Amino acid sequence: MALEIVLAAALAINGTIGLPQPHYCLRLVREIVEYAHGWPSGHLYELYWTHRVEENTTSEPWARDMERSLREAGYQVEHPVAGDIVFNHRVAWPFGHVGIMVSDILVLDVWPNALGPPVRLTPVWEWEPTTVIRFPPRGNDEEEITTDRE
Repeated sequence: MALEIVLAAALAINGTIGLPQPHYCLRLVREIVEYAHGWPSGHLYELYWTHRVEENTTSEPWARDMERSLREAGYQVEHPVAGDIVFNHRVAWPFGHVGIMVSDILVLDVWPNALGPPVRLTPVWEWEPTTVIRFPPRGNDEEEITTDRE
């Protein structure tokens, strides 16, 4: 699954999938993960969003919500590698922050940037992840759904 996530992240970098906007880090990560798994839009949330932080009174999950949900689903690992999802709940309080490891040292994330596009690559040591999530290989998913891709 790691390779599929990295390839989907590359498509997001060149604008083929996803619609990166400042402050929408979880949305971009969701779109990348769903594309890599072949899931329809919103399916990541349907499968894994189980916790809501007290500050979140909206109908959409925040990065902090998904960090806890995926951690409690048992997907947390210790050291990030390419294809992993990294969270930092101390950043962008109270929402949290999330990105995708596109190599063993670089994180793709969305961040407010008035001088250029919101997508950036950041060295993982500057990112300081609080949780690292690794999805199982495709075929070992709880539910596998395929969609037609154009």
